[in-house]
Amino acid sequence: MNMIEDNNEIASIPVPKIPENESEFYPLKTSEAIDNINSKINKISSDNKFKLLNQILYFLFILAFILIFFQFISLIAGDKTDISENDDKFTNLLNSNNSKQLNNNSSLLLDEENSNPEKKITVGFLYPSLSGNGIARFMQVTGDYLIKSGKYNVIFITKPKQKKELDYNSEVRRFYCHDNLTLIKDTCKNEKIDFLIMNNFFSANYINQIKSIGTKTIGIYHGVFMSSMFNNHTKLYNSWKNLDLYDAFIHISADDYYFFTNFKFTRNIFIPNMYTFDPDEAPQSDLKSHQIMMLGRLIDKKKGLIYAIKAMSLVVKEVPDAKLNLVSSDSIGKKYGDIINNLGLNKNIIVTPFTTDIQKHFLESSVFLFPSLTEAFPMALNEAKAYGLPCVGFNVDYSIPFKKGIIKVNMFDYQALANEIIKLLKDYDYRIKMGKESKLSLNMFNNVKTTEMWGMLFNSLLKGEKEFQKYRRAVMKKFYNMTLAKSHLEQQFEYVKEYNKFFSCYTLDDFTSLSKINKIQLCSNVK
Repeated sequence: MNMIEDNNEIASIPVPKIPENESEFYPLKTSEAIDNINSKINKISSDNKFKLLNQILYFLFILAFILIFFQFISLIAGDKTDISENDDKFTNLLNSNNSKQLNNNSSLLLDEENSNPEKKITVGFLYPSLSGNGIARFMQVTGDYLIKSGKYNVIFITKPKQKKELDYNSEVRRFYCHDNLTLIKDTCKNEKIDFLIMNNFFSANYINQIKSIGTKTIGIYHGVFMSSMFNNHTKLYNSWKNLDLYDAFIHISADDYYFFTNFKFTRNIFIPNMYTFDPDEAPQSDLKSHQIMMLGRLIDKKKGLIYAIKAMSLVVKEVPDAKLNLVSSDSIGKKYGDIINNLGLNKNIIVTPFTTDIQKHFLESSVFLFPSLTEAFPMALNEAKAYGLPCVGFNVDYSIPFKKGIIKVNMFDYQALANEIIKLLKDYDYRIKMGKESKLSLNMFNNVKTTEMWGMLFNSLLKGEKEFQKYRRAVMKKFYNMTLAKSHLEQQFEYVKEYNKFFSCYTLDDFTSLSKINKIQLCSNVK
């Protein structure tokens, strides 16, 4: 039985202990990796160069002598475009702390024939809607920054427009043909889309059809590979094999690198999500209320809403005026509504339907509750931190690339969630302290740098397979620790099996082998 269906069993869920001496190094390294990345990209083989030199010496010794002489003078002068282990165009851009320098130098990555500043790259995003979930916000902010860089045209391909959607940059052009492959191909061809970003879309037919017209495909998965286990979905695993059909596939979870590496994929690469709200520009909540906030598609079991409700039943006993504001992009459903009613929490739990004015709710809140059971690169958590809200959540460090800015408790332990919330609500000075830490923790990434990482990806793909693989290998080497990734993934896998017994008959090895994952079914001996 899936434990989320039976409230009486919640308290009996085993509570794993947080490792006391876990290394401070994280599978996904932080800003130091971006600021100090030492490149191996554009490395020119000295063997090949010497071979060419020998040929030139053989036919024209005098000319070769002149070429060597000028090369020697160039090196003395500091020209290091002929790259060794620590010299690289991609890396020099990533190493820079100066965003202006990044913008000025990014054109160095273009081939001469593509370096015309008048020529823009056209990027398309394929996703059903802009109704306000994390992927819609990813499209909104990524499209905005690409346009602001002055180097890109942006197109959204969605279903017909809905009544309530996120606002987006007015320069974005939008086509309503998401469910029609023929029309999608026509749009890519007619609008000369260079890259189509396909969000959570793993259809081999779609990928191959789009590639057949010359548009390069970039897949991106906004979850982690175990996400489907929370909702008893197994069909998704049959499509993992299609990921290597993309020209590039982006994953935003640190430990999924271990997953993809075991599949021997050659197209996967990391690019972080952008911040929806710039931490330097977002106003700080005054943290004076007793309002707690959750944000997202809360009907999804992975978001841990049942644990938030259970925690609130304990919080109100200590702080009677505490309120939990559930800002959900979808209705929370009758089941959760009944649980709230049965616990007598109608006055303490507010359900707010989708709204484009999320800032209002952040500024009215003093605590952000984040009891997700798994996340990749959580947009909602980043947004709460931007407004300086102290955050409380479960120990899913493997997927949250932030060591600070969130108070973490043992997985499934809603009593511990309640205790931390109570402590925050009763101590204003403590709220202020944790709110500052929350906001400062966002210093590890920068939207301008992330835009440049997208640019480097696009340009490496335009220059060919060799260039893409050089960029990919450099990013992976500097951003990941395989040993820690495996360790964290194993821990999270055990959490999932405790949560959902329908997968208790499997091991991690069953999910990290293409020959086995295609055969995944729900365990039949579970009641």
